[in-house]
Amino acid sequence: MSARQRRVAKRESSSRAVQAPPPPSPAREEPLREDDDITTIPDFPEDLTLFVGYDHHIARHIWEGILRKWDLFRETDEVVGLVEIFGLLPLAMYAHRSVDKVLVNAFIERFYPETNTFHLPFGEMTITLIDVQHILGIPFLGVNLNKDNGFQKRLTLNEAKNLMLETLGMDVNPPEVEESRQVKLEWLRSFFSGRKVNLDYEDQEFTSRAYLLYLVGCCLYPDKTGNKVSIYHLRWIRDIYNISTYALGQGALVSLFDELGAASRCGTKSFTG
Repeated sequence: MSARQRRVAKRESSSRAVQAPPPPSPAREEPLREDDDITTIPDFPEDLTLFVGYDHHIARHIWEGILRKWDLFRETDEVVGLVEIFGLLPLAMYAHRSVDKVLVNAFIERFYPETNTFHLPFGEMTITLIDVQHILGIPFLGVNLNKDNGFQKRLTLNEAKNLMLETLGMDVNPPEVEESRQVKLEWLRSFFSGRKVNLDYEDQEFTSRAYLLYLVGCCLYPDKTGNKVSIYHLRWIRDIYNISTYALGQGALVSLFDELGAASRCGTKSFTG
């Protein structure tokens, strides 16, 4: 091979070395057939040897459908009927609706507790008792739930235990009752929800009262823990057939104004109501 031929062969070999390989052809997607199962997705872990905390993991709640809200309409017709008699069925329908946090914060920044009004570009605006009744469906006329009627009197430990036994049928109470006269909302939901087998009338009343206490902690008088409710509300929930005679709207609006006033202060970091 001559020198010229060697130079030409060298140039050709070097050009072949740097040449990029052709791109792979895109994979063809097979069209779906009628018998294809497009809903099949991987299940939760079968071997939980390493996942020792899986029982309390949110993934388990999602996969197994363990809801963190209490859906009244999954209870028996008798329990739903009792809540309807109480006049709180509209409130139950609004219990788990989400809110726009940005919008709420915008209203908080414009709220002035001196007048309980929102100062907006077009003027002042407030929330009235009529608004509460139309939005939540709860009455604002009737018996006030105040100290004069004994509804807000402090409970001794024995009074709290007797109240739980009388209204909810609980002779063994969670530790929060002894510590702060409160119960966790999740405890109420997990213990009383879904009991559809062999419920006598007394058990139906217990479940209905537990659900109403849950509603109170979620909607009417929530506190900043976000997961507890005071059991002193059981005093007025005790007589379930007179609940519709209480001015629940007044208390809910006063509680909301108090929370809005506190949240409007610059040092406040949380809001409830």
